[in-house]
Amino acid sequence: MNVAVIGIGQSLRGDDGIGPEAVRLWSSIHPKISQDPRILIILLETPGLGLLADLESPDAAVLVDAVSTGRPAGTVGVFDPIPNTGLSAAEKTAHGFGVAETISVARKSGARLPEHLILIGVEGGQYDLGRSLSDPVRAALPAAAEKIQEMVLNFLSTKPCPGSAGRGRGDTKKV
Repeated sequence: MNVAVIGIGQSLRGDDGIGPEAVRLWSSIHPKISQDPRILIILLETPGLGLLADLESPDAAVLVDAVSTGRPAGTVGVFDPIPNTGLSAAEKTAHGFGVAETISVARKSGARLPEHLILIGVEGGQYDLGRSLSDPVRAALPAAAEKIQEMVLNFLSTKPCPGSAGRGRGDTKKV
């Protein structure tokens, strides 16, 4: 089974940058797993509907992104399945479509999605241009990294999907 670990968010928009930061931390804490040839690490600043291209090939995907659900900043949650709406911090960021909205479009259009697809969402609090992660969101980084590890190990222990192929498109960024 191949697994895409996708960190989503803009580093120059405050808490929106949590996705790539959490994936980088996970990769540095767990190099043996993150460098496994079955793992594809992707960092996306503003994916919008472009995320769908990165979801065409893997058997499983762990998406990590800021969410806006009304819970306290820094709260880490796992969304499985990913709901069609209601998670996006996109109106506060430059993503355009948020993860939930993008997955909803894929479901409605029949686009190929991984058999196993989850979102690790970290509740954001501030999305100001030019700001770094807020203290509560920065404090959530270790918990988010460990949740990534848990999900990846779970997927790697899952039997491969019949007919799985490929590892993603060529313009993704391997950390």
